[in-house]
Amino acid sequence: GSGQVLIVGGASGTVPAALKSAEEFNPTTGVFAALPDIPTERAAPTVTTLTSGVVLVQGGALGSLTAPQATASCYLWSGGGFQLTAALNSTRAGHAAVALASGVVLAIGGADTNATPLDTAEYYTP
Repeated sequence: GSGQVLIVGGASGTVPAALKSAEEFNPTTGVFAALPDIPTERAAPTVTTLTSGVVLVQGGALGSLTAPQATASCYLWSGGGFQLTAALNSTRAGHAAVALASGVVLAIGGADTNATPLDTAEYYTP
């Protein structure tokens, strides 16, 4: 999507629970549109646009936001919806991700399932 914004996951409730929902926001029209759910609920994942335009969603937390995960999925703007893709090597929540000029995505830091800060990084190659 040229200009559209992808919104995935999040948390809801007084005892926060991760969400599987996804929406697209069109800033030109100001309209939100529901999309198919992401394969795994997640709160605070990284969302990175690849050079191909595909959007990579990695990590985040499950359930009551205390269980970081390693799963990843890709969103295809062309109507393909979400598809599972190669998982991270480590569970990560609260991490950062950046698309490099080479097309590779670098996932950095975050915390693991014990809430231990991670001082590692790993690559995702589309």
